[in-house]
Amino acid sequence: MNHLILRIIFFAYFTMMLFNPSIANALDMPHIIIIDNIWLLNENGIKLFVLPHSYYAKILNMDENYYYISFNGVSGMINRSIASVVGYHTTAKGTSEVLTINDDYYEFDSIFLKKTPLLSSENIISIPVSDSFTFIGEYPQDDNDLWYYVKYNQYYGYIRSVRTNKPTMEYDTFIPEKLVNDPSDDSNSDSTQKQSDNTNSTMNENIIRTAIVIGLVIPAGFVIMIIFKSGKNKKYHDR
Repeated sequence: MNHLILRIIFFAYFTMMLFNPSIANALDMPHIIIIDNIWLLNENGIKLFVLPHSYYAKILNMDENYYYISFNGVSGMINRSIASVVGYHTTAKGTSEVLTINDDYYEFDSIFLKKTPLLSSENIISIPVSDSFTFIGEYPQDDNDLWYYVKYNQYYGYIRSVRTNKPTMEYDTFIPEKLVNDPSDDSNSDSTQKQSDNTNSTMNENIIRTAIVIGLVIPAGFVIMIIFKSGKNKKYHDR
């Protein structure tokens, strides 16, 4: 029954998008707003990396316990109880960055990419010190040892941050893009607040509209179920 309700809610949401293009343009896809210390988990609940504070991650799916999201091209899940959701009309900026091996390690031929953030972990592949790779996220350890989750060619794995040319990552504050038809304001001090107010107002209006559509769809769904069930109970024979 819970899965049925979820499907009805998603149907109501997309019905609202279909019949109100202005809302579709405003929301497009739901995203989570990343707060401090949120880990992206793989399908087995194992930590992959920490999501950067204040950034947005697109929601691909959901169930009773988790949001299934994508960030920096990596799909995973986070607990629904620790995330807030917002509608966003465009692709949210990520934090991926091209890195290389630290010059201090140029006396080596290559550096191993690890399966887990441990020196004793299984080696996935060796990265030549002259090659580049893509930073995806951070994996801080309790002993203050920092590892990076990176992509090298088609391989994903971990490398110690001190072995890269950027041992410390700095993230710019993520500022969501405005809709093209949003009213602009010349005052820099007021623009962020107005954008936040517009987003909250839009979300409130959409919640009301969603509630109305759900109020129409859920009864219809139960009627369809009753009709379908009663139809299954009928017996037919050839004459």
